[in-house]
Amino acid sequence: MGCSQAPRSLSWYDLNEWFLKGLAQAQPPKDSDNDGLPDDWEVAHGLDPNESLDAIRIVNAGESSDDRHAGSSFLEFYLNELAENLVP
Repeated sequence: MGCSQAPRSLSWYDLNEWFLKGLAQAQPPKDSDNDGLPDDWEVAHGLDPNESLDAIRIVNAGESSDDRHAGSSFLEFYLNELAENLVP
């Protein structure tokens, strides 16, 4: 059994289309200090949305529910929350 056509070259999008399916393009949340933490999230967690060093500050005991993020940076805390909200 032979192949009658040469394989076509696949683009990055072709290979990853399954991953992008169902996602809508949107504007990123406001991040005044460009530290990767949205301003609203920083305010909700007692951080200063104009202080870029908040992202690398270490989460202390009592700053996250059940101290799950104690010892992590606030950027890791934020990214973990995003992942937890995506995966049921």
